Amino acid sequence: MKIILLLFAYNSLSYAGDNLLFKYCKKYNGELHEKFTCPKTQLTFSFGFCVFHNNDNIKQFFDGCTGPSGGFEERFYPHCIKHDLCYHHEPISNGKKKSQCDREFHDGLLSSCSDLEGKRFKSCQRWSGTLYNAVRFFGRLAFNCANYEGKY
Repeated sequence: MKIILLLFAYNSLSYAGDNLLFKYCKKYNGELHEKFTCPKTQLTFSFGFCVFHNNDNIKQFFDGCTGPSGGFEERFYPHCIKHDLCYHHEPISNGKKKSQCDREFHDGLLSSCSDLEGKRFKSCQRWSGTLYNAVRFFGRLAFNCANYEGKY
């Protein structure tokens, strides 16, 4: 029964994320795709991605926040996009490592909590830590999805 409730809660949160993916994809003048194949690993993911071209006409992609965010989705979403872009594009352009992308992600999440107070502030900080730990421990597959031929 707990598993069913968790899946229901995740699906409800992912719906909010889908709306945010649509909103931000439009902002980036991108196109939504239901499936995405990683340029480097050729692994195919079957969930929403936004694909767009940056100012240098380089193809970029993001999926935003892919898990529960404790009710802080709107606050965290820009940092999830920045983190996706860091994973997928920074290693080739600036030589960033996964740990650097993860640290910047955590710092951004924490900064987005700064205007909150009391229990809401503490909850936001806890969720920032949860998301940071999730990418630290489970983000290797996404990092390896980069569009470059470089080192891991």
